[in-house]
Amino acid sequence: MLKSLKKVFSLFNLKSKTGWVKGTITGYTYCIKAYQNSSEFGINGGKISKLEIWKDGILLVNYDRDWDIQPSTIELAEIVKKLLLKFDPSKEYLSRVAAI
Repeated sequence: MLKSLKKVFSLFNLKSKTGWVKGTITGYTYCIKAYQNSSEFGINGGKISKLEIWKDGILLVNYDRDWDIQPSTIELAEIVKKLLLKFDPSKEYLSRVAAI
């Protein structure tokens, strides 16, 4: 499954020492701040404390320690799930991904 996820993401994934990652997935641009440890401020208590998904200059999804703009379509929810699988793949956490 991990190999198939890698194919979905572009090669434009920039991971910095600060935990910020930028990239594209299926025509959408994303920006994520991920920590090494889970946090009460992360999505579902996970490692991702900030997440933005953009398309054509429009901010479609925004999480900044809480949901400011939740995924409004099934497609966006699936993209969020894929990002969570890639950047916060702990087994315990994945069982909570369906809450989105």
